[in-house]
Amino acid sequence: MTDDTATLLAAARSARRQRRFEEAVALFDRTLALAPQHLAARIERTGALVQAGRVQEAAAAAGTLLAENADHPAIRMEAAVVARALGRHEEALDHYEVAARHAAEPGPALINVANLARQAGRLQRALEAAHAATECLPGSTAAWMALALAARAAEETSTEQAALQRAAEADPTDPGPLLALARAAIAAGDPAGAAAWLDEAQARAPDSPAAALQRGHVALTLGDMDGALESFRRAVALDPDLLAAHAGLIHCLLRREEIDAAGAALVQAEARLGMPPALAVQRAAWLQRRGRATEARPLLRRAATTPGEGRFARWEAWWRLEARIGDAVERGACLAEAHPTVPAEVAAAARAAGLSAEIDFDFAAAATAYDRALAAMPTDGTAMDGQARLAALRLDGAAARDWLRRQAQAEVELRRKQRRGTNPSQTQTGQIAAEFRLDRDGCSGLRPLLGLPPAIRLPPLLALVRDLPESTAAALWLLISLRQAGALDVLPSTAPMTIPRRLLWLLPQDAPDASAAVARWTAVNPGIEIVPMNAGAALSFLESRHGSAARMAWRRARDRAVRVDLLQLVWLAECGGWTVPPGAWADAPFESLGIGDATFCAAQELWGAPGFTLLGAAPGHPIVMKAAASVIEAMARGDEDIRWLRSGPGLLARITASSLAADPTVAAGMRLVTGSAANRVAAPDPSPWWSSANFR
Repeated sequence: MTDDTATLLAAARSARRQRRFEEAVALFDRTLALAPQHLAARIERTGALVQAGRVQEAAAAAGTLLAENADHPAIRMEAAVVARALGRHEEALDHYEVAARHAAEPGPALINVANLARQAGRLQRALEAAHAATECLPGSTAAWMALALAARAAEETSTEQAALQRAAEADPTDPGPLLALARAAIAAGDPAGAAAWLDEAQARAPDSPAAALQRGHVALTLGDMDGALESFRRAVALDPDLLAAHAGLIHCLLRREEIDAAGAALVQAEARLGMPPALAVQRAAWLQRRGRATEARPLLRRAATTPGEGRFARWEAWWRLEARIGDAVERGACLAEAHPTVPAEVAAAARAAGLSAEIDFDFAAAATAYDRALAAMPTDGTAMDGQARLAALRLDGAAARDWLRRQAQAEVELRRKQRRGTNPSQTQTGQIAAEFRLDRDGCSGLRPLLGLPPAIRLPPLLALVRDLPESTAAALWLLISLRQAGALDVLPSTAPMTIPRRLLWLLPQDAPDASAAVARWTAVNPGIEIVPMNAGAALSFLESRHGSAARMAWRRARDRAVRVDLLQLVWLAECGGWTVPPGAWADAPFESLGIGDATFCAAQELWGAPGFTLLGAAPGHPIVMKAAASVIEAMARGDEDIRWLRSGPGLLARITASSLAADPTVAAGMRLVTGSAANRVAAPDPSPWWSSANFR
């Protein structure tokens, strides 16, 4: 190649367009060896350094250029690129703002201002910049798309639709706006319209990897898993370096329960692309599907704290894990990293804070957090459900009914689509709140106690539970008060476990191969005995211990989850050991619970009740003996309460509380561990194959 400036500069630009970034940097260097002050070469070399991954060198070069000419728009544009690569998005926004003020053609800078301002939650500035960009560049798809995205964030639907239409008209070859129109049609409940936009987009660019990628996302939204998988695979084939296509493919495989195939796709993607945040989230999801949540945690933390597009969605993935296995400090650290920008994100972060406070039984903080969520998004049904729970626990039945009514109104379309009842009481919260309202004696006795400090209210609560052993409200408040008073915070014991190292392994009908999950349990808990049991063996076992009464209870339990509860309680009472949900994976050993010689162990969940995520008992323990007998009696009577009250956590709360009230010595052998501690030991498998509904 002839070493003249023009030829070298043209070659460098060509290499950069062809993504040969190291070669481009070398050619820019040769250009500058001939003309050290060539401004265009110096500016463009800075961008090529970023693309080559040499960000610190690019930052030094940009700093030198800025020191020489701080108002040069092209320098500011490249300095913004460097700042974004370093995760300094506020700094990048400032650079784009200066570039827009000084550029003869401010359109490109304004597009970037609009997009970064939107990501930072400055929606008014995003809209202003996007409108200005469309005035400067009325034929630019990017400008109209920036306006559409800003309008969507600001919930200006008509502006979004108009901008998408203009974007589609601006470039008849670009499928992007049509795919955005398809997503908007889905959000508006118009699947036929979405399909039409998708067909037009594919006609525009049949071989576009971006079009295949977006079609995959739209198919996922529509629930078309086969179409999504085909589109993501096509996108990867068309562009093996397209990160979002790999992430979409892996996500789709996990959704389809093709866990091994997802693992293979992860290995392939990581070999090519490393571990960027989008792949870290998918690797973490795969690890969690294999019961390895503690390994997933650092990946999610790093992905969630890396700035860039999609950061809040990555934070939500981290939060979902911390909500399950994190203690108060770990959840607090996660919440501090939320950094929401738009109203929907503000509401989501506030909901998370509310749930965290509920987990810690800090109900005042929970109510405040749910108020923040509803201030950001007044139709937030999940926050309304939280407020209904809190109102029920405060024994404010009128407020609970009002929140449930508002929730039903906010979710009416969603419930109809999901074929769920729209009656406000037809939720778990609604049923428990109704139980409280019907429990006049229990609530009457509770009201004067709730204003007392937890330790002071314990003696009268014990007396109330002794008088009213069937009061769910009194039982829950006794268990909540024990936690709030610190009475359940027993120091971990290193003594050998008394509860037998035996695990009941339930086998629902048509369950997939579980050898990997069983192997995980034996690896994490060496020497554990696995006791497999399908529905037929379960009925035989129950009959052998409780005769015709057990058979009648089994047959009357139309809710298969009640059958699972019945079996687990009877098995624990008769045989002793541990029970977990069908298909659960092991993560930490039983010894990590630190329960030593305890003879009964359960996890305390929302409402204060012992849950069924992890139950352990020595044979003949009075709590599980009474609970098993109560379920059999309830089924014989034909009780029709919801499972939570009839055979699940509500029942176990009543039995546990009444046992403590009747015989305080029971407390010595009982451990109610936190939900996070239990969830670190046993992680339920979300696959529908392992649902209790299939235990038949």
